[in-house]
Amino acid sequence: MWKLQKRKLQEKLTMTPIQEPDTYTSIVDMGLIWRLAAPTTEDREKGDSTKYTWGDYRKKVVRTVLTRRKNAEQIICVNDPYDQRWIIKDSEHMLRQKSASVSNIYMKSEDKFPAINDFHLPLGKAENKIRLQVFLQVGFQSTADTSAVEIFFCIGPWEKKNCTGQPAPQFACSRAEADTAMLFIYSVLRSEGYTEAVILVTEDIDNYVQAAFVAQQISGILCLKRKTQFITSRSLCDEEMAACIIPLNVLTGCDHNSGFYGTSKKLAVDRILSSKGASDLLASCGTELPAPKEVLDDVEKFVIRYIYCDGRNTTLGEVRAAKWWAQKNTVRLAPDSNSLHLHLKRTNYLSFLVKHPNLQLHPSPIGHEWHLLDGLCLPVRYTQPPLPTSIPLPLNPDDKDMDTDSESDNGDAADSDRDSNGSSGVKQ
Repeated sequence: MWKLQKRKLQEKLTMTPIQEPDTYTSIVDMGLIWRLAAPTTEDREKGDSTKYTWGDYRKKVVRTVLTRRKNAEQIICVNDPYDQRWIIKDSEHMLRQKSASVSNIYMKSEDKFPAINDFHLPLGKAENKIRLQVFLQVGFQSTADTSAVEIFFCIGPWEKKNCTGQPAPQFACSRAEADTAMLFIYSVLRSEGYTEAVILVTEDIDNYVQAAFVAQQISGILCLKRKTQFITSRSLCDEEMAACIIPLNVLTGCDHNSGFYGTSKKLAVDRILSSKGASDLLASCGTELPAPKEVLDDVEKFVIRYIYCDGRNTTLGEVRAAKWWAQKNTVRLAPDSNSLHLHLKRTNYLSFLVKHPNLQLHPSPIGHEWHLLDGLCLPVRYTQPPLPTSIPLPLNPDDKDMDTDSESDNGDAADSDRDSNGSSGVKQ
């Protein structure tokens, strides 16, 4: 569902193609290359009638990376760090995990490459992905000596310069996924004085959104490789939209955060473009960690006004009551205050990671509405029970009036007794 929502958001971005730069550095999402290099029927039907092996697949991966970047002087291959523990991708891995049991796969060059379905199934296990990364890295190392292109192979904090085998600590980071690691590497290149163009090779819409923001913050030519086109990132959206597009994308649903039922990303963008001041409510989200109260209040106002289209009410309780009264169902009911505030804090945390691409150390999600549960880092959905633990009984109005009348009567009687005693009890 999120892939469909992301595609809808991509329709709101302005894709302006340019000519391929004469010289550039290419930052490649290796997860994309894994899929692009999957063997076709023609690949498997080799002319010498031999079987298609893991070694053939590795050669195709290396060839796909090198031949499609003719003018690149540097190629930086970025991988997801699957060996990291307690990261925000744990919930995503749970959703994508196959129900069938997955066996361990040990890649050897001479072994037969599995069928396409049997190839994707083992990739549901992190250990198999780690072994595949090591297997492919050997292929890049074997071609680095004969290639004029400088190649880096990046896996989290372990980045190596393949042509010499020396470590490249400037590209080392503890980012939880390749998406944000690619923008971190871009910020490193610019901070070191690199002035040529930088091309991001990715199909993930999250990278398009991130590039739209980063291109406005860091000087230099930043492009995206989209099939055969080179798209300039600075023209994806204007400055006003770029200032709020990161929180908007995270708030309405991404790989690590839920969305709002019935409100698509495209619809949310349309409402921002048609409403003056809507983007200001999101612009400050992600600038600080933890989020100040006024920032969370602004994002909550955005949710009430532009997600649930309620311009009369100011609190979630009022919005929920109004929605229930109008629709008489709970499907599109606004969340309660507790769950929404947790959602907004996660939105601020994820936006902070993207808005600060120069951060080498990944701030821990623990304490920012993620917690450890059974060895996994999972989002906190609620911190309060759905109903109060105790509900005080209201006073019966009739009983209250009766008590008041009784007290009044007793008071009058006492006064009468005092008057009577006072007049008759005093001896003359």
